[in-house]
This record gives sequence, structure tokens and C-alpha cells, in this order.
Amino acid sequence: MTVAGTSVAGRMVTREPRLRNVRGIGLAASWAICGSAAADVASAVGDWWTAQAPAVAAGDTELRAVDWYNLVTVVLSFGLLVVAAVLFIVWLLRARENSEFLCDARHYYSRPIGVFGWIVPVAGFWMPCRYVQNVAVASDPGVGPRGAWIDSYKNNTVTTWWVFWLLQSLFGWAGVPDRDGRVRR
Repeated sequence: MTVAGTSVAGRMVTREPRLRNVRGIGLAASWAICGSAAADVASAVGDWWTAQAPAVAAGDTELRAVDWYNLVTVVLSFGLLVVAAVLFIVWLLRARENSEFLCDARHYYSRPIGVFGWIVPVAGFWMPCRYVQNVAVASDPGVGPRGAWIDSYKNNTVTTWWVFWLLQSLFGWAGVPDRDGRVRR
């Protein structure tokens, strides 16, 4: 099986399709996600310390130490989140390429949705899930639809992951304080 490539010196060059190794980048993404989660926990501990501190004067050194701790953990958490997001999207695009090699069923969304689907307002609540569903199902050796839409099959692990993703997004938003410093209820 060959795939048409680009034209070089007036003739069409073909290339053999191959599976790309996704293990290394997948492990790196997993570690970055775990690091980001650990930094979020550390940030929550700092927030708890700040909330437990009695009202003190603005020049108090203890208050400044807690503020520095909070700043470091928030910056670390955000940095690891960005690294994790980039690694995850690169892994997802490579896994999509492998799934297209393994199964000739048509995916519902195009490749750019794997990147931009996460940031599209409102549609970001379901597009990434369907994209990952397509990749997971097409990568499953037990599924072999030929010429059909892969979107008609579901992977329960991806569905469970997405439900938890949505729940953490909802509870994360609910825990953000309003302008007066009070947490929404």
C-alpha cells in the first residue's frame, strides 16, 4: 500500500504509510498532566492557608510568604498546564494518524479540530470528546468498519474521561471567587 506524496523534479514520489510511535510523547503528556494536577493541589493548599490567616497588617512577613507561595504554585501550575496541553495535542494528532492507518473508516471531524476544537466556545464541550472517541474506536483492533463513519461507535473509557473532564470544569468554575472575594454558591 502506498500513498501519493509530493512532486519532486516533475515526478510523483510515493511513501509507505507507517505507524508512528506515540508511547514516548504519551508518557510525557501523562507526566505533565500529573505535574499540573499536583501543582493545582499545592495551589489549593496555599489558598487554604490564605483563607485561614487572620486579618493582618499589609506589611506582615507571614502574609507575604504565603502570597509568594501562591504566586509560585499558580505560575508552575499554568506552565505545566500549557506543556501538558501541547504534548497531549501532539500525541492526539499522532494517534489520529495511526488510527487512519489501522482503520479506513471515515472520521467525523478533520485533523485541525484536534487542535482548535478545544478552544471553540460552547462547541468545546463536545467536539474534543467526539474527536478522541473516533481515534480510540479506530485504534481498537476489534473494530473494523470499512467505508463507514466511525462516529457511530463509542468507547466507554473516553466517555467516562469526558464526563469527569466536564465535572472538573464545572466545579473549577464554581470555585472561582467573585469580585468581592466570595466563592459562588
